[in-house]
Amino acid sequence: MLIGSIIIGAALGLMITYVQVKFVKEVTKEYIGRVSAIRFSLTYACAPVVSFVISIIYKVTVVDTSSLFVGFGIVIIILFLLANKITFSPLKKGDKSY
Repeated sequence: MLIGSIIIGAALGLMITYVQVKFVKEVTKEYIGRVSAIRFSLTYACAPVVSFVISIIYKVTVVDTSSLFVGFGIVIIILFLLANKITFSPLKKGDKSY
C-alpha cells in the first residue's frame, strides 16, 4: 500500500502542476475566475463518484487495496502522459463558439 500511495502522490503532484501551468498559460485573465470556479466544481463533484466506483471495484473483485492504489496510480500517470498530446486553441475573433 505504501508503494501505491507513493505512486499516486507523485502522479497527482505532477498532474496538478501541469494542469495549473497549462491553465495559467491558456486562459485569458478576464475568464480565470469563471474557469476556476467551473474547474473546482467539477473536481469536487467527481470525488464522490470516483470514491463510489473504487468501492464497487473493491467489493466486486478480489483485488488487494495496494493493487488498486498501484493500478489507479498508473492510470493517472498515463493520463498525464496523454495530456501533453492534447492542445486547446483559443477562439479568435470571428470564430463561432458552440
